[in-house]
Amino acid sequence: MKYAVIQISRGTIHLLVREGEDLKSWEQRTFAPPPRMLLESSTIQEILDLLEEMIELARLQGVPVWEIYACMDLGMSTILNVSSIFQRAKTELALPIHILKPEEEALWGWIGKSYGLNLRKGPTAWIDISHNAIFCVLGENGQVHQVERIQWSLLERTQHYWGKAPDRFKSNDIVHMKNDIESKLRQLQWTHRPHNLVITGLPLNPFKCLFPLPEGTEYHNQSFSRATLRQWSDHLSQSHRKYRSRIMNNPAWTDGILTTTLLLMELCNRSFKDSFFMSDGELALGILASLPSS
Repeated sequence: MKYAVIQISRGTIHLLVREGEDLKSWEQRTFAPPPRMLLESSTIQEILDLLEEMIELARLQGVPVWEIYACMDLGMSTILNVSSIFQRAKTELALPIHILKPEEEALWGWIGKSYGLNLRKGPTAWIDISHNAIFCVLGENGQVHQVERIQWSLLERTQHYWGKAPDRFKSNDIVHMKNDIESKLRQLQWTHRPHNLVITGLPLNPFKCLFPLPEGTEYHNQSFSRATLRQWSDHLSQSHRKYRSRIMNNPAWTDGILTTTLLLMELCNRSFKDSFFMSDGELALGILASLPSS
């Protein structure tokens, strides 16, 4: 038996095909995520074109469109005019798209993001950092025990405390940022102490620039220590903007990379962990893992 899942996220569309216990295909396509809460008509058309391509790829794998489970995560489904994608996908492509409920995203995301990691037995905390929120899930043995959503925008707070293009960071501003992060994360009170901490989301791609790996080595399942985060935060705090620009090669994260290291360090503190795992897993993996094998 073959199963196919299409997952639409903010800036990314995934197609995963499973046959029996084996993942047979994983295709990924990207589009420019909306800077605000509205999709331009050109972006809507681009998403529909990508969905049509994914449907054809699934058909070539032996899965017709009516057997594809298509879903849209909460980060994408909250966009104000996203309903036009649902309507056109159903009428033009014969592809119904499901809006995930928070409890579905929590369970399937927790399963999918933990997939393929060398985790210890016991409760596992998954924390996903999006453009405007921190999504926290605690689970064990395929069941979710706790879900927390903290409204907080990493890049917005970066600009709030440090302006648009600071040459160097002021010590007082760094203290204020640390206090801001600690104040927000006080909302995160785990009901059980996590044995594992898995972090995913928006800032991890720029974060990888601090830790280049040998060619062919994956970041998935890599562990990063709180001590290393502290070293980098101290180093970045004293750095000049030209140096940060060379490392990041992305203006949006030239200053946001320090905010990222401070946030990751405090997430380790709040989770009582000395390190965290990086995961490239996707929610769609959790959906596929939840389906019967025959």
